Amino acid sequence: MTDRLKALLAAIGAPGSPFAGWAISAEMADRWLSVVIKLVGCIGGIASIYWMYRLNRLEKLHRTNVICGDCLNGHPPAGGCPVQEKYRPKSCPYHL
Repeated sequence: MTDRLKALLAAIGAPGSPFAGWAISAEMADRWLSVVIKLVGCIGGIASIYWMYRLNRLEKLHRTNVICGDCLNGHPPAGGCPVQEKYRPKSCPYHL
């Protein structure tokens, strides 16, 4: 039974062995590592840009809520509402 199993595994692994040897050779390992490091760097860059955009958006929403809160409490800003029409809540006194 063991000889049959060894023969079966050899038949399955034989076509893949040149590729496996090529993939784990020292030269190819350096290339694979280089590709992985570049990929991780690109993903990190994209993630940081996304988080900067998200945090900037949250800051704008907070400023809008502070201005709208003052306005709803009867202390409107001088010179009209600085918040764009599409971002004003429905209860805004300046809402048209």
